[in-house]
Amino acid sequence: MAIYDYYREHQSPSQAPNFGTFWLYAKVDFAKQNMGINDDLRLFKVKDKWVLRNGYTRCLVASGVANTIDLGTAQNGTELDAAANANSAGDWLQMDTLGIVVVDDTVDVNVTQIPITADGYIWLDNNTAAASSGIFEVMLEVMVGPNDAEGTDSLTED
Repeated sequence: MAIYDYYREHQSPSQAPNFGTFWLYAKVDFAKQNMGINDDLRLFKVKDKWVLRNGYTRCLVASGVANTIDLGTAQNGTELDAAANANSAGDWLQMDTLGIVVVDDTVDVNVTQIPITADGYIWLDNNTAAASSGIFEVMLEVMVGPNDAEGTDSLTED
């Protein structure tokens, strides 16, 4: 099992962490970032007092294997999403435990928002097969209070 600090070399192109909401985005090209079974990426750096509000994943380019990818705030990455890096490309899919739900024809925020209680990472855990092809994308919407915003450089340094 190897651990890779993906966030250091692949900063999210989204706006800086500022008051309100912003999106973190990553595109993992497994041809460039090969991963064995149970290898982990520190995909994003997250900060204490942030709230994970919404999230989506997508297999942009088909992989040569059908493997499962878990995403989460713990190294085994299971509480946000269990996604597939599949043999076929697909559309954006809302994460298992984050998201917006529709109630009575109105948009309502899901109650499963996840508060971050300590500085840490969003982990990508490659589970069932070695990955050496395919492109997998992740988007996370983050909510930040006015006293908890930090510069983007704080998200690539330790």
